[in-house]
Amino acid sequence: MFYKKLITGLCLSLCGCFTTHLDTYKSTPGLDTLVVSAQHSLHFRVLNPAPESSRGFQFMLGVLPIARVFTEDLEAIVASRLQFHAGRAGYGLISSENAPTDRPRLIVTISEATINGYDLLFIRRPSAFMVLEGTLVDQSGVVNRCAESGSYSELSRFAFADDLTRALEAAADNAALRLTKCLGISANLDAQDIAAESR
Repeated sequence: MFYKKLITGLCLSLCGCFTTHLDTYKSTPGLDTLVVSAQHSLHFRVLNPAPESSRGFQFMLGVLPIARVFTEDLEAIVASRLQFHAGRAGYGLISSENAPTDRPRLIVTISEATINGYDLLFIRRPSAFMVLEGTLVDQSGVVNRCAESGSYSELSRFAFADDLTRALEAAADNAALRLTKCLGISANLDAQDIAAESR
């Protein structure tokens, strides 16, 4: 019992000393073309309430946290996946900090994002989970509001930064796809809601 507590305490203390920073996000090839060629445009913004916080851990033996996981490109990952799925439905999402209030706009908040890597002796399991909250508004007020989640996990030989990045991007992709569907962006957004953007 003493040794178990000692090992656990040691791992928990080491957790504050070691960090893993995920790879810099690389934009999806052809994404700009997809946005520009879209039939309709929609201003959007991605908010990250906790940009500097740790997003998870790397676990030794599946249970003992030995390193914190950080990512600096979370907003860019989410924005890219939203642009991809909306673009495939004919809506070009244009990033804008101060979108005109007389035009339809989308505000997405990253309310939760976790990424963990589990070392299971002979195999590793990168795992990620994300929750996105989206509000679609126009000059008359809120058109639609949704919250959707996405997750991803796989068995891998490694759980290094590139493996964790891939898992996080997959979770963001799943959440973004579900959110655009829920908001109606990937279906048939009411023509009246986007009429202002073409004036």
